[in-house]
Amino acid sequence: LADRAVHDRGRVLAALNRDAGVTILLATHSQELAAAADDIVHLRDGRVESIQTDRRRSGAGRAAL
Repeated sequence: LADRAVHDRGRVLAALNRDAGVTILLATHSQELAAAADDIVHLRDGRVESIQTDRRRSGAGRAAL
C-alpha cells in the first residue's frame, strides 16, 4: 500500500482498538503499522521466531523463542 493508505488504515485500526475495545490481529510487512502495535509476533518460514509483548506498557521487551 502507499504510505498515505497505510497511515489511514492504521488510524482506523487504532481507533477501533482504543474506542471500541476491538482486538486487532494484523499480518503485515509494514514497519510503520507494526510499530503501532502493543504486541508483535515475528514469524519466519511459518514458525514463531520471537514475541514482543506489552511494548507500550512496559517498553520494547523482546522474548526470543
